[in-house]
Amino acid sequence: MKIEDIKNSIRTARTELEQARAAGIAMADDPTATTQALNDQMDKVTRLNSKLTLLTAQLEEMEQAQGAPKKLAQIADDDRVRDSAKAFRSSGDFFSAVARMRSRPDARLVEYASIQSAASGQNLTTDADGGYLVPPDYASELLKFAESASVIYPSVRHTPVSGNRLIENYLKQDTRGDTTSSLRGRSGVLAYWKGEAEQYTASSMKFGQIDTSLVKLTGLTYATDEMLEDLPALGSMIADGFRDEFAFKFDDAILNGTGTGMPKGVLASSNAALVTVAKEANQPAATINVANLLKMYNAFPAALRSNAVWYCNQDVETALMQLTMQTGTVASGGSEPVEGVSGTFGVPVYLPAGGLSGEPYARLLGRPLIPVEQCAALGSTGDLILMDPTAYRWIEKGGIKAQTSIHVRFDYDETAFKFSYRCNGYPLWQNAITAYKGSTSRSPYVALAARA
Repeated sequence: MKIEDIKNSIRTARTELEQARAAGIAMADDPTATTQALNDQMDKVTRLNSKLTLLTAQLEEMEQAQGAPKKLAQIADDDRVRDSAKAFRSSGDFFSAVARMRSRPDARLVEYASIQSAASGQNLTTDADGGYLVPPDYASELLKFAESASVIYPSVRHTPVSGNRLIENYLKQDTRGDTTSSLRGRSGVLAYWKGEAEQYTASSMKFGQIDTSLVKLTGLTYATDEMLEDLPALGSMIADGFRDEFAFKFDDAILNGTGTGMPKGVLASSNAALVTVAKEANQPAATINVANLLKMYNAFPAALRSNAVWYCNQDVETALMQLTMQTGTVASGGSEPVEGVSGTFGVPVYLPAGGLSGEPYARLLGRPLIPVEQCAALGSTGDLILMDPTAYRWIEKGGIKAQTSIHVRFDYDETAFKFSYRCNGYPLWQNAITAYKGSTSRSPYVALAARA
Protein backbone atom coordinates (compact mmCIF):
# COMPACT_ATOMS: atom_id res chain seq x y z
CA MET A 1 0.00 0.00 0.00
CA LYS A 2 1.29 3.47 -0.90
CA ILE A 3 1.42 6.45 1.44
CA GLU A 4 -1.36 8.21 -0.47
CA ASP A 5 -3.57 5.11 -0.18
CA ILE A 6 -3.06 5.08 3.59
CA LYS A 7 -3.93 8.79 3.82
CA ASN A 8 -7.18 8.12 1.92
CA SER A 9 -7.98 5.23 4.27
CA ILE A 10 -7.37 7.47 7.27
CA ARG A 11 -9.73 10.11 5.91
CA THR A 12 -12.41 7.45 5.32
CA ALA A 13 -11.91 5.95 8.79
CA ARG A 14 -12.27 9.39 10.43
CA THR A 15 -15.52 10.04 8.58
CA GLU A 16 -16.93 6.64 9.56
CA LEU A 17 -15.84 7.16 13.18
CA GLU A 18 -17.57 10.53 13.40
CA GLN A 19 -20.73 9.08 11.91
CA ALA A 20 -20.66 6.09 14.30
CA ARG A 21 -20.20 8.38 17.34
CA ALA A 22 -23.07 10.61 16.22
CA ALA A 23 -25.30 7.57 15.70
CA GLY A 24 -24.35 6.21 19.14
CA ILE A 25 -25.21 9.52 20.84
CA ALA A 26 -28.58 9.63 19.06
CA MET A 27 -29.25 6.03 20.02
CA ALA A 28 -28.42 6.76 23.68
CA ASP A 29 -31.05 9.50 23.68
CA ASP A 30 -33.63 7.19 22.08
CA PRO A 31 -35.73 5.52 24.81
CA THR A 32 -36.75 2.75 22.40
CA ALA A 33 -33.15 1.65 21.70
CA THR A 34 -32.23 -1.73 23.15
CA THR A 35 -29.19 -2.43 25.30
CA GLN A 36 -27.88 -4.84 22.66
CA ALA A 37 -28.09 -2.16 19.96
CA LEU A 38 -26.19 0.29 22.17
CA ASN A 39 -23.47 -2.29 22.88
CA ASP A 40 -23.14 -3.10 19.19
CA GLN A 41 -22.79 0.59 18.35
CA MET A 42 -20.14 1.02 21.06
CA ASP A 43 -18.21 -1.94 19.65
CA LYS A 44 -18.35 -0.33 16.19
CA VAL A 45 -16.93 2.94 17.54
CA THR A 46 -14.16 1.02 19.32
CA ARG A 47 -13.21 -0.93 16.16
CA LEU A 48 -13.13 2.22 14.03
CA ASN A 49 -11.04 4.01 16.64
CA SER A 50 -8.54 1.13 16.71
CA LYS A 51 -8.43 1.07 12.91
CA LEU A 52 -7.66 4.79 12.79
CA THR A 53 -4.87 4.38 15.37
CA LEU A 54 -3.28 1.53 13.40
CA LEU A 55 -3.48 3.41 10.09
CA THR A 56 -1.93 6.52 11.65
CA ALA A 57 0.93 4.47 13.10
CA GLN A 58 1.50 2.78 9.72
CA LEU A 59 1.60 6.17 7.98
CA GLU A 60 4.19 7.49 10.46
CA GLU A 61 6.38 4.42 9.94
CA MET A 62 6.24 4.71 6.16
CA GLU A 63 7.00 8.44 6.22
CA GLN A 64 9.95 7.87 8.53
CA ALA A 65 11.22 5.05 6.33
CA GLN A 66 10.86 7.25 3.27
CA GLY A 67 12.74 10.12 4.91
CA ALA A 68 15.47 7.98 6.45
CA PRO A 69 17.61 7.72 3.28
CA LYS A 70 17.56 11.50 2.93
CA LYS A 71 18.60 11.99 6.53
CA LEU A 72 21.34 9.40 6.21
CA ALA A 73 22.53 11.02 3.01
CA GLN A 74 22.64 14.43 4.73
CA ILE A 75 24.62 12.98 7.62
CA ALA A 76 27.02 11.36 5.18
CA ASP A 77 27.43 14.66 3.30
CA ASP A 78 28.13 16.51 6.53
CA ASP A 79 30.73 13.92 7.48
CA ARG A 80 32.41 14.27 4.07
CA VAL A 81 32.61 18.04 4.51
CA ARG A 82 34.09 17.74 8.00
CA ASP A 83 36.56 15.05 6.92
CA SER A 84 37.77 17.16 4.00
CA ALA A 85 38.25 20.11 6.36
CA LYS A 86 40.62 18.02 8.51
CA ALA A 87 43.23 18.44 5.80
CA PHE A 88 43.80 21.92 7.25
CA ARG A 89 45.82 22.16 10.45
CA SER A 90 43.86 25.12 11.82
CA SER A 91 41.55 27.95 10.86
CA GLY A 92 44.63 30.04 10.12
CA ASP A 93 45.88 27.37 7.73
CA PHE A 94 42.53 27.44 5.92
CA PHE A 95 42.48 31.24 5.67
CA SER A 96 46.02 31.24 4.32
CA ALA A 97 45.09 28.64 1.70
CA VAL A 98 42.28 30.91 0.52
CA ALA A 99 44.66 33.84 0.21
CA ARG A 100 47.18 31.76 -1.80
CA MET A 101 44.53 30.83 -4.35
CA ARG A 102 45.55 33.94 -6.30
CA SER A 103 49.01 32.64 -7.07
CA ARG A 104 49.33 29.04 -5.83
CA PRO A 105 46.02 27.13 -5.77
CA ASP A 106 45.89 24.76 -2.83
CA ALA A 107 44.71 21.24 -3.72
CA ARG A 108 43.19 20.84 -0.26
CA LEU A 109 41.02 23.92 -0.74
CA VAL A 110 39.92 22.81 -4.21
CA GLU A 111 38.93 19.42 -2.80
CA TYR A 112 37.11 20.98 0.16
CA ALA A 113 35.21 23.44 -2.06
CA SER A 114 34.20 20.62 -4.42
CA ILE A 115 32.86 18.43 -1.61
CA GLN A 116 31.11 21.36 0.12
CA SER A 117 29.37 22.36 -3.10
CA ALA A 118 28.30 18.79 -3.88
CA ALA A 119 27.00 18.26 -0.34
CA SER A 120 24.86 21.41 -0.37
CA GLY A 121 23.54 20.87 -3.88
CA GLN A 122 24.60 24.31 -5.00
CA ASN A 123 27.66 26.22 -6.08
CA LEU A 124 29.24 27.72 -2.99
CA THR A 125 32.32 29.10 -4.72
CA THR A 126 32.34 31.43 -7.69
CA ASP A 127 35.19 32.90 -9.64
CA ALA A 128 33.48 36.29 -9.55
CA ASP A 129 34.09 36.91 -5.86
CA GLY A 130 36.37 34.05 -4.83
CA GLY A 131 34.10 33.09 -1.93
CA TYR A 132 34.83 30.05 0.24
CA LEU A 133 32.74 28.91 3.19
CA VAL A 134 34.76 28.39 6.36
CA PRO A 135 34.57 24.75 7.60
CA PRO A 136 31.89 24.18 10.27
CA ASP A 137 34.30 23.32 13.08
CA TYR A 138 36.37 26.46 12.52
CA ALA A 139 33.26 28.63 12.31
CA SER A 140 31.92 27.21 15.60
CA GLU A 141 35.29 27.97 17.22
CA LEU A 142 34.66 31.65 16.56
CA LEU A 143 31.38 31.55 18.52
CA LYS A 144 33.12 29.77 21.40
CA PHE A 145 35.82 32.47 21.43
CA ALA A 146 33.13 35.18 21.55
CA GLU A 147 31.25 33.39 24.32
CA SER A 148 34.41 33.03 26.42
CA ALA A 149 35.00 36.79 26.26
CA SER A 150 31.39 37.76 27.09
CA VAL A 151 30.33 38.45 30.65
CA ILE A 152 26.52 38.35 30.58
CA TYR A 153 25.84 36.33 27.39
CA PRO A 154 26.95 32.91 28.76
CA SER A 155 24.57 33.25 31.75
CA VAL A 156 21.31 34.03 29.92
CA ARG A 157 18.79 31.40 28.84
CA HIS A 158 19.81 30.07 25.40
CA THR A 159 17.20 28.53 23.07
CA PRO A 160 18.02 27.17 19.60
CA VAL A 161 15.35 27.57 16.89
CA SER A 162 14.92 25.66 13.65
CA GLY A 163 12.86 28.23 11.77
CA ASN A 164 13.28 31.98 11.54
CA ARG A 165 11.30 32.91 14.67
CA LEU A 166 10.19 31.79 18.13
CA ILE A 167 6.59 32.12 19.29
CA GLU A 168 6.34 31.81 23.07
CA ASN A 169 3.21 31.82 25.21
CA TYR A 170 3.28 33.30 28.71
CA LEU A 171 0.87 33.81 31.60
CA LYS A 172 -0.16 37.43 32.16
CA GLN A 173 0.22 38.66 35.72
CA ASP A 174 0.66 42.09 37.31
CA THR A 175 0.11 41.35 41.00
CA ARG A 176 0.70 38.62 43.54
CA GLY A 177 -2.57 39.48 45.30
CA ASP A 178 -5.97 37.81 44.94
CA THR A 179 -7.57 39.65 42.04
CA THR A 180 -10.02 39.11 39.22
CA SER A 181 -8.66 41.94 37.08
CA SER A 182 -7.65 41.45 33.44
CA LEU A 183 -4.16 40.44 34.57
CA ARG A 184 -4.77 37.70 37.11
CA GLY A 185 -2.91 37.44 40.37
CA ARG A 186 -0.50 34.53 40.76
CA SER A 187 -0.88 33.60 37.07
CA GLY A 188 -4.66 33.48 37.33
CA VAL A 189 -4.88 30.23 39.32
CA LEU A 190 -6.53 31.12 42.62
CA ALA A 191 -7.64 28.85 45.47
CA TYR A 192 -10.38 29.63 48.03
CA TRP A 193 -11.26 28.25 51.45
CA LYS A 194 -14.79 26.78 51.40
CA GLY A 195 -17.13 25.24 53.87
CA GLU A 196 -19.08 22.02 53.41
CA ALA A 197 -21.42 22.02 50.38
CA GLU A 198 -20.31 25.52 49.31
CA GLN A 199 -20.00 26.25 45.60
CA TYR A 200 -16.51 26.40 44.09
CA THR A 201 -15.18 29.78 42.86
CA ALA A 202 -13.61 29.60 39.44
CA SER A 203 -10.48 31.40 38.30
CA SER A 204 -8.99 31.48 34.83
CA MET A 205 -5.61 32.09 33.29
CA LYS A 206 -4.96 34.85 30.77
CA PHE A 207 -2.23 34.24 28.21
CA GLY A 208 -0.07 36.48 26.06
CA GLN A 209 2.26 35.66 23.23
CA ILE A 210 5.79 36.78 22.33
CA ASP A 211 6.62 36.52 18.62
CA THR A 212 10.35 37.03 18.03
CA SER A 213 12.01 36.87 14.61
CA LEU A 214 15.71 36.30 14.13
CA VAL A 215 17.97 39.24 13.36
CA LYS A 216 21.54 39.12 12.12
CA LEU A 217 24.80 40.29 13.63
CA THR A 218 27.44 40.73 10.94
CA GLY A 219 31.15 41.41 10.76
CA LEU A 220 33.56 42.12 7.90
CA THR A 221 37.33 42.47 8.18
CA TYR A 222 40.36 42.33 5.92
CA ALA A 223 43.80 40.79 6.25
CA THR A 224 46.81 41.86 4.20
CA ASP A 225 48.91 39.36 2.31
CA GLU A 226 51.73 40.05 4.77
CA MET A 227 49.52 38.97 7.68
CA LEU A 228 48.40 35.90 5.79
CA GLU A 229 52.00 34.78 5.34
CA ASP A 230 52.31 34.30 9.10
CA LEU A 231 49.81 31.65 10.21
CA PRO A 232 50.04 32.20 14.00
CA ALA A 233 49.54 35.94 13.58
CA LEU A 234 46.59 35.36 11.26
CA GLY A 235 44.82 32.94 13.58
CA SER A 236 45.32 35.29 16.51
CA MET A 237 44.11 38.30 14.54
CA ILE A 238 40.87 36.65 13.38
CA ALA A 239 40.11 34.95 16.72
CA ASP A 240 40.93 37.93 18.94
CA GLY A 241 39.29 40.57 16.77
CA PHE A 242 36.13 38.56 16.25
CA ARG A 243 35.94 37.46 19.89
CA ASP A 244 36.23 40.94 21.34
CA GLU A 245 33.79 42.66 18.97
CA PHE A 246 31.05 40.00 18.91
CA ALA A 247 31.36 39.43 22.67
CA PHE A 248 30.94 43.16 23.25
CA LYS A 249 27.87 43.28 20.98
CA PHE A 250 26.25 40.30 22.75
CA ASP A 251 26.47 41.88 26.21
CA ASP A 252 25.58 45.35 24.94
CA ALA A 253 22.42 44.03 23.26
CA ILE A 254 21.31 42.20 26.43
CA LEU A 255 21.55 45.43 28.43
CA ASN A 256 20.96 48.25 25.92
CA GLY A 257 19.35 46.70 22.82
CA THR A 258 16.45 48.72 21.43
CA GLY A 259 14.48 45.74 20.13
CA THR A 260 14.37 47.23 16.62
CA GLY A 261 16.58 45.24 14.24
CA MET A 262 18.44 43.90 17.27
CA PRO A 263 17.67 42.15 20.59
CA LYS A 264 15.64 44.02 23.22
CA GLY A 265 17.75 44.81 26.26
CA VAL A 266 16.61 45.02 29.85
CA LEU A 267 17.13 48.82 29.84
CA ALA A 268 15.07 49.34 26.67
CA SER A 269 12.28 51.92 26.96
CA SER A 270 9.88 49.23 25.71
CA ASN A 271 10.73 46.85 28.57
CA ALA A 272 7.67 47.22 30.80
CA ALA A 273 9.20 44.85 33.36
CA LEU A 274 12.09 47.18 34.23
CA VAL A 275 11.91 48.67 37.73
CA THR A 276 13.84 51.93 38.09
CA VAL A 277 14.70 53.02 41.64
CA ALA A 278 14.62 56.81 42.03
CA LYS A 279 17.41 58.77 43.70
CA GLU A 280 17.07 60.00 47.28
CA ALA A 281 15.95 63.55 48.07
CA ASN A 282 18.83 66.02 47.71
CA GLN A 283 21.19 63.23 46.67
CA PRO A 284 24.32 64.72 45.07
CA ALA A 285 24.97 64.05 41.39
CA ALA A 286 26.95 60.96 40.36
CA THR A 287 26.77 59.36 43.81
CA ILE A 288 25.48 56.08 45.24
CA ASN A 289 24.27 55.67 48.81
CA VAL A 290 23.15 52.78 50.96
CA ALA A 291 19.47 53.71 50.59
CA ASN A 292 19.78 53.29 46.80
CA LEU A 293 21.16 49.77 47.23
CA LEU A 294 18.60 48.68 49.82
CA LYS A 295 15.69 49.85 47.66
CA MET A 296 17.10 48.08 44.60
CA TYR A 297 17.56 44.90 46.61
CA ASN A 298 14.01 45.15 47.93
CA ALA A 299 12.64 45.58 44.38
CA PHE A 300 14.16 42.26 43.35
CA PRO A 301 11.94 39.15 43.91
CA ALA A 302 13.15 37.16 46.90
CA ALA A 303 12.46 33.87 45.12
CA LEU A 304 15.05 34.78 42.45
CA ARG A 305 17.81 36.12 44.69
CA SER A 306 19.94 33.00 44.27
CA ASN A 307 20.33 34.01 40.60
CA ALA A 308 20.78 37.75 41.20
CA VAL A 309 23.89 39.48 39.85
CA TRP A 310 24.90 43.14 40.10
CA TYR A 311 26.33 44.64 36.90
CA CYS A 312 27.97 48.05 37.06
CA ASN A 313 30.11 50.55 35.25
CA GLN A 314 33.67 50.25 36.53
CA ASP A 315 33.56 53.84 37.87
CA VAL A 316 30.77 52.73 40.21
CA GLU A 317 33.18 50.52 42.16
CA THR A 318 35.01 53.56 43.53
CA ALA A 319 31.78 54.91 44.98
CA LEU A 320 30.81 51.54 46.44
CA MET A 321 34.15 51.04 48.18
CA GLN A 322 33.44 54.07 50.37
CA LEU A 323 30.02 52.88 51.57
CA THR A 324 29.23 51.43 54.99
CA MET A 325 25.89 50.64 56.56
CA GLN A 326 25.64 52.50 59.86
CA THR A 327 24.84 50.20 62.74
CA GLY A 328 25.35 52.49 65.72
CA THR A 329 27.00 55.52 67.28
CA VAL A 330 29.55 56.04 70.00
CA ALA A 331 30.05 59.01 72.31
CA SER A 332 32.03 59.61 75.49
CA GLY A 333 31.75 62.53 77.86
CA GLY A 334 34.65 64.49 79.22
CA SER A 335 35.68 67.68 80.91
CA GLU A 336 38.54 70.09 80.50
CA PRO A 337 41.21 69.52 79.51
CA VAL A 338 39.91 66.19 77.99
CA GLU A 339 37.40 66.60 75.15
CA GLY A 340 34.51 64.19 74.49
CA VAL A 341 34.71 61.68 71.57
CA SER A 342 31.75 60.87 69.29
CA GLY A 343 31.22 59.10 65.98
CA THR A 344 29.39 56.35 64.12
CA PHE A 345 30.33 52.80 63.22
CA GLY A 346 28.97 50.29 60.69
CA VAL A 347 29.66 47.41 58.36
CA PRO A 348 30.75 47.53 54.69
CA VAL A 349 28.11 46.73 52.09
CA TYR A 350 30.77 46.10 49.46
CA LEU A 351 33.31 43.27 49.77
CA PRO A 352 36.21 43.31 47.26
CA ALA A 353 36.93 40.20 45.26
CA GLY A 354 39.26 37.62 46.77
CA GLY A 355 39.44 39.37 50.13
CA LEU A 356 36.58 39.39 52.57
CA SER A 357 34.24 38.13 49.85
CA GLY A 358 36.25 34.94 49.36
CA GLU A 359 35.00 34.91 45.76
CA PRO A 360 36.46 35.71 42.31
CA TYR A 361 33.93 38.56 42.10
CA ALA A 362 33.22 41.33 44.57
CA ARG A 363 30.06 41.06 46.67
CA LEU A 364 27.37 43.67 47.19
CA LEU A 365 24.72 42.82 49.78
CA GLY A 366 25.76 39.20 49.40
CA ARG A 367 25.40 38.95 45.60
CA PRO A 368 28.20 39.02 42.96
CA LEU A 369 29.16 42.42 41.56
CA ILE A 370 30.63 42.37 38.03
CA PRO A 371 31.85 45.51 36.24
CA VAL A 372 31.00 45.59 32.53
CA GLU A 373 31.74 48.21 29.90
CA GLN A 374 28.16 48.24 28.67
CA CYS A 375 26.69 49.75 31.85
CA ALA A 376 26.01 53.50 31.71
CA ALA A 377 28.41 56.13 33.02
CA LEU A 378 28.37 56.90 36.75
CA GLY A 379 25.31 59.01 37.56
CA SER A 380 23.27 57.83 34.55
CA THR A 381 20.35 55.41 34.52
CA GLY A 382 21.74 51.89 34.28
CA ASP A 383 25.18 52.52 35.80
CA LEU A 384 24.16 49.91 38.40
CA ILE A 385 21.79 47.04 37.59
CA LEU A 386 20.52 44.12 39.68
CA MET A 387 19.44 41.36 37.33
CA ASP A 388 18.65 37.68 37.02
CA PRO A 389 20.41 36.75 33.75
CA THR A 390 18.36 33.56 33.45
CA ALA A 391 15.25 35.76 33.07
CA TYR A 392 16.52 36.80 29.64
CA ARG A 393 15.86 34.63 26.57
CA TRP A 394 18.48 34.42 23.80
CA ILE A 395 17.39 32.59 20.65
CA GLU A 396 19.83 31.51 17.96
CA LYS A 397 19.87 29.48 14.77
CA GLY A 398 22.95 27.42 14.07
CA GLY A 399 26.33 28.94 14.71
CA ILE A 400 28.50 31.49 13.01
CA LYS A 401 28.36 31.59 9.23
CA ALA A 402 31.81 32.55 7.98
CA GLN A 403 33.10 33.14 4.47
CA THR A 404 36.32 34.41 2.91
CA SER A 405 36.92 36.11 -0.43
CA ILE A 406 40.20 36.68 -2.27
CA HIS A 407 38.87 39.05 -4.93
CA VAL A 408 36.87 41.74 -3.12
CA ARG A 409 40.05 43.65 -2.21
CA PHE A 410 42.33 42.06 -4.77
CA ASP A 411 43.94 45.36 -5.80
CA TYR A 412 44.85 46.10 -2.15
CA ASP A 413 46.53 42.72 -1.55
CA GLU A 414 43.88 41.97 1.07
CA THR A 415 41.59 39.02 1.75
CA ALA A 416 38.07 39.63 3.11
CA PHE A 417 36.61 37.70 6.04
CA LYS A 418 32.83 37.90 6.51
CA PHE A 419 30.84 36.64 9.48
CA SER A 420 27.14 36.49 10.31
CA TYR A 421 25.19 35.15 13.27
CA ARG A 422 21.37 34.88 13.38
CA CYS A 423 19.95 35.48 16.83
CA ASN A 424 17.67 37.65 18.95
CA GLY A 425 16.86 38.18 22.61
CA TYR A 426 14.28 39.65 24.98
CA PRO A 427 13.41 39.83 28.70
CA LEU A 428 11.17 36.93 29.72
CA TRP A 429 9.10 39.00 32.15
CA GLN A 430 6.64 41.24 30.33
CA ASN A 431 5.83 43.51 33.28
CA ALA A 432 6.76 44.09 36.90
CA ILE A 433 4.68 42.42 39.64
CA THR A 434 3.04 44.17 42.58
CA ALA A 435 3.86 42.46 45.90
CA TYR A 436 1.23 40.28 47.60
CA LYS A 437 1.49 42.40 50.75
CA GLY A 438 2.32 46.05 50.18
CA SER A 439 2.65 48.10 47.01
CA THR A 440 6.28 47.49 45.98
CA SER A 441 6.81 46.66 42.30
CA ARG A 442 9.26 43.81 41.84
CA SER A 443 11.12 42.47 38.82
CA PRO A 444 14.28 40.54 37.89
CA TYR A 445 15.51 43.72 36.15
CA VAL A 446 16.19 46.59 38.56
CA ALA A 447 18.17 49.72 37.63
CA LEU A 448 19.21 52.80 39.56
CA ALA A 449 17.78 56.00 38.08
CA ALA A 450 19.92 58.98 37.03
CA ARG A 451 21.50 61.17 39.72
CA ALA A 452 22.24 64.36 37.82
